[in-house]
Parts: sequence; structure tokens; C-alpha cells
Amino acid sequence: MPENPGGRRLTNPTRSCSNGATVLARVAAGRSGEGSAGDSYASATQAPNGPAREPLPRGKNQPRGISNTYKGVSQPKHEGALPSPLGPCPRRRYPRVMYIYVASSWRNVHQPRVVKRLRDAGHRVYDFRNPGDSAIGFDWSQVSEAWEAWSRADFIHALEHPVSTRAFEHDFTALQECACCVLLLPAGASAHLEAGWCAGRGKPVHILSLDEIRPELMYKLLGPGSVAPIFLDLETLVATL
Repeated sequence: MPENPGGRRLTNPTRSCSNGATVLARVAAGRSGEGSAGDSYASATQAPNGPAREPLPRGKNQPRGISNTYKGVSQPKHEGALPSPLGPCPRRRYPRVMYIYVASSWRNVHQPRVVKRLRDAGHRVYDFRNPGDSAIGFDWSQVSEAWEAWSRADFIHALEHPVSTRAFEHDFTALQECACCVLLLPAGASAHLEAGWCAGRGKPVHILSLDEIRPELMYKLLGPGSVAPIFLDLETLVATL
């Protein structure tokens, strides 16, 4: 056997660059009719040390999209990423569940009914009358029975009372976590501040009036395109959410 310049013995001289013409001659012979098509295919696909190798079946752990053309040789069937063995992900439709902050007043008799209806529709709803965690709804009488006679200084001092601080934390946490706000009219200044804060954070604000409404020009700030989202029916609001 001849040796290559590096000293390594060649197992098949026809694989060297100097004898590459042998392979080309065999292929040309098949094209010119000097040999059968089967002979030219066999010579072109002959393994280095023996006859042509038979294709092997796809292995157990071999990914789909990869085939064994010859023993020890893997060729991709296509370019790009392999398809998922689980196939395409099916699309599923789930009911839309939202965390809704209902901003209203203790004087609004519709507030309990609105909270219940929204919960029956599958939504999570924050109820300021029953904020959870064994807490009860905040009222200024919890700070002082004489709150209606407070001076301005008394009011500022009462804002720092532990009861006031705890109630604010409950409400503000719910405001931060909610997906949208429902301003249930009639409502006081606190409810309007809550709705304005949600609007400033980019959260949808829906106005719901079931019996009376006081005209307010700046309600236009709460709706997209300067159109106030005012609902006069609870079921229409539920269907919109």
C-alpha cells in the first residue's frame, strides 16, 4: 500500500486526490452507456472499505425528520428547525376572568348587588365593604365617633391613624392589582379619585349608573377617544367585560 506524505497508510487508494479520476471515470462510464445504471449507482455510492451499505431503520431515540442514509451517516430531511414531536399546540378558549375594583360609596344601595353579579360572572371583585383578611370596611367612625365635627387639623391627623393607614393599604393594594375599575354611581370623592388613578395607569374604567347620575364633563377623560364608557344596565356591563 502506498503511503501519504503524512506517513498514514491509505486503506483505499481511490480515495486519494491523485486517483480521483478513477471515481469520475466510473460515473462517466455509467452515463455513456458503458455500464448499467445500477453499476454506476453502486460505484458512486460504494463505501470506502466494502460494498454499498443498506439504509437502517430510524432508531428509537432518533428525532423525527432525521433519516439514516447509510450506517453511521445522518442526513436531515429538511432545513431549519425540527417539527415538535407533540405537533402544533391546540388553541383553547377559556372564559376571561378579571380582577375588578368596584369604586363606590357606602350610601350606594346597589353596590352589594353589583359585586355579587360580577362574581357570579366568574370575576374576582374587590369589595371595599368586606376587603377580606378578617377586615371590615373602613368608616371614619372607627377613628373617632365625633369625626363629623373635625377641624381641618383633626382630619390631617386622622389620616395618620393606624386604622386609616391599614384601610388605605387594603384599598390601594387592590387598585394596583386590579385589571379594571367600575365606578358605580352615585359615588363620592374617594371613588372618583380611585377611578382617576386607574385611568392614569392605563386601566379601563367603566361608569355604571343604575338610577341617577350627575352630569360631569370630565367623565370624558375616562373613555377611549373622548367617549365616556357609561353603562345604564348591569347586564350590558357584564357582557362587555
